[in-house]
Amino acid sequence: MQLLLKPMDYGFIAIGIVVLVLIVFFTIKLSKKQKNKNKQVALVSTYEALFDALGRRENILDVSIEHKRLKVKVKDIKSVKTNILKELEIPAVLTDNELKLLVKENAEEIFNFLKNNKGGLK
Repeated sequence: MQLLLKPMDYGFIAIGIVVLVLIVFFTIKLSKKQKNKNKQVALVSTYEALFDALGRRENILDVSIEHKRLKVKVKDIKSVKTNILKELEIPAVLTDNELKLLVKENAEEIFNFLKNNKGGLK
């Protein structure tokens, strides 16, 4: 026994496949967008945690960048919260009142955040 499809049936099958592909495409696109949004929120909170660890605006005198290394001059080294730096997994080396931080990812963005906010978060 053979099943015979009418030409009109092929059209409905094709439309069904196209609709299914579009649904999958938009689902993947929306999930990627949501992941990027979550990642940006996490990065901003990481920046703010680093800002807190350095003693906020009262303690940050200057910020410079050299490759993936941030150099932060601080007013009072005792105000630096090393436990937060350890939680963030950011290695730091202290020389006089300058901290050298090895930032593995987003060094340029973190530099800009600290440079723009060393006068205080807006």
